[in-house]
Amino acid sequence: MNHQSLNLPPLYEPVVLEEGGNAFAEACRRADDGAREGTLLWTRKPTEVQGRTGMPWLAGPNDLQCAVILEPDYPATEALQLVYVTAIATALAVADLVPPLTEMGYGWPNDVRLDGAKVAAVDLSAGKGPGGSFRWMVLGTRINVSTAPAGMEPEAASLQEEGAPSIEPTEVLERFARHFLTWSSRWADEGFAPVREAWQNHGPEIGHSMGINLPGKQSEGVFQGLDEAGNLNLLVADGSAENLSVAVAFGVDIG
Repeated sequence: MNHQSLNLPPLYEPVVLEEGGNAFAEACRRADDGAREGTLLWTRKPTEVQGRTGMPWLAGPNDLQCAVILEPDYPATEALQLVYVTAIATALAVADLVPPLTEMGYGWPNDVRLDGAKVAAVDLSAGKGPGGSFRWMVLGTRINVSTAPAGMEPEAASLQEEGAPSIEPTEVLERFARHFLTWSSRWADEGFAPVREAWQNHGPEIGHSMGINLPGKQSEGVFQGLDEAGNLNLLVADGSAENLSVAVAFGVDIG
């Protein structure tokens, strides 16, 4: 399917990497060079892709990687909430295509899980702008359409193995793009509250013990929920509270 036959909302300008590659890295490069908001890069042949912690994504030849360029007219601390919008859009796209009652879930900061197994992950990068803003922002998602790599922690899943055997990456892309537009518009109109509620409804349970790999360290504690700004609250072993931001998790400079 070429980009002319994709069924996308008109606000998007799709760019397909036919020969494969890293759509997220290419989107960041183009954003820094001034590509316009709404540019949506994607490939079904992702190669040389690393996750948030630097681990390689062992993608197959029919998995999906996509990334959208934004120019958020919001303080950087608010724009970072769009990471949760991206996770929700990814989960809804997956849920559209797998059997009913399949359980979708989230891991902080960027996992999307299907019956407890990781089926997708969200990516984030941004270019620092003036006054605590972003000049550009790229949000991406990596979805295991055909491949569930072995030996992963948490265990990996793919759409084709979980009840959608004939699904194509373009079908997932179309659904993701529509859900992202719907939820980013809702975030802009209503603020973070409905996004926070939707994420927490399928995120870790309050009181769940968790460990999180961050740049240069690992944090462990008991999940206390997201605060109103989108930060993760942990109760750590000494009884104190630790507040973790999306910016720290992705190594994004907000000034």
